Amino acid sequence: MSLTPDEAAATLREAEQIQHRSREMQIYRNSAPHCFIWGTVWLICYGTTGLAPRYAGTVWWILPFVGWLLAMIVGFYQGRTRRRSERNWRVDALMGIIFIAGIALGMVIAFPYGPLSGLRIGAAYPLFFSAIYAGFGLWVGIRYIILGAFVAVATLFGFFILRENFAIWMAIVGGGSMILCGFWMRRI
Repeated sequence: MSLTPDEAAATLREAEQIQHRSREMQIYRNSAPHCFIWGTVWLICYGTTGLAPRYAGTVWWILPFVGWLLAMIVGFYQGRTRRRSERNWRVDALMGIIFIAGIALGMVIAFPYGPLSGLRIGAAYPLFFSAIYAGFGLWVGIRYIILGAFVAVATLFGFFILRENFAIWMAIVGGGSMILCGFWMRRI
């Protein structure tokens, strides 16, 4: 039995869709550990800000670097398990650019213009990363878009409505949503 041209075209379209979905699921699976790392960093940093503000500065300067180091180790390990043709240096470069841009954002917000409220600084970074998640989602898939939109809306809600409890709100909602998203991305 031979296929008609329409049947052959439909079969090829279906194979392309399966290949695309498989690639998307692999990216989600590889993203899950990073969501766990950064969700934990958010949880601890914002939690410290809300519960032990005296130590917040130290925690905020140390923990993101620890998270970055862990993320690089995970990325290196994941890269070793893939064929060279599957590695995408652009993702690693994007993560480096984002990290440097985040540090630059903090320097511009905090240092040259004197002290700002921790609330404004605490809201700036989640909004910054929400946009990055959503943008990355345009490239990878809907789960990143949902994560970015949720964190942005939750941040704005906390900033405008829960000002006195913003840090605790962000520890739970920001860090928690990243960790939950890690489980969601791991689920295939």
